[in-house]
Amino acid sequence: MSAGSFAVHDAFKGTININALRSTFVPAIQLRAQDGGRVIHAPFQRNSGDSMSKQFSPLALSEASPKVRQMLNEIDRRFSSLPNFFSTIAHSEAALFATSAFHGALSDGNLTALEREAIILAISAQNKCQYCVSAHATFARQLGAERDEIIQYSRGRSTDARTDSILRIASAVARIDRETLPTEMDTGRAAGLTEAEIVEIVCWASFSQYLNHVAEGLGIIIDYPRPEEFGFEIDDAA
Repeated sequence: MSAGSFAVHDAFKGTININALRSTFVPAIQLRAQDGGRVIHAPFQRNSGDSMSKQFSPLALSEASPKVRQMLNEIDRRFSSLPNFFSTIAHSEAALFATSAFHGALSDGNLTALEREAIILAISAQNKCQYCVSAHATFARQLGAERDEIIQYSRGRSTDARTDSILRIASAVARIDRETLPTEMDTGRAAGLTEAEIVEIVCWASFSQYLNHVAEGLGIIIDYPRPEEFGFEIDDAA
């Protein structure tokens, strides 16, 4: 992957109108503003305990280098808006490109888009990361998951045997649970998971931790419907 390239996983390929999805949950909130033609996400109400740090403001497109601006414009095009996560880490060109490159390469693996979203949602709820739970519950809904499924994912469970095994492995990885992880992996193999898929589950669980740490560490402003809009709270999920 070249330094100027950007890959996104199947959930984000094509044009996804996340603003329209948000409006089905929070019709009264103003979701769009303009900054030189770029759509900016308006922040949802942030509670004082939502993150470890104070809010870290997104980088204004006018302040971005040409290289960063090109990538942000591509992300904007794919999402029909620019998520605060990307515009915030864009303060560091290295952080933006490294995150995008890893995310894109891993997304070309064997797990489905919804399985990947389920992993990130489960780990994010386990870590009580408000931003990532809000964002990835939204993406899971966009991929067709029903509210009950999203709630189950947030608890690290699924009524589907394959997905349930995936989430149990991912949760054990995130907890560094050396006692149960081998058993969960064997159960996953019995459910049909391949060695390559198990490796990717471990990588997605680890990447989810990274996303959570960045979102919480920078206090990224939440720009997606909160968990309550999906019928659960993080404290009930983990």
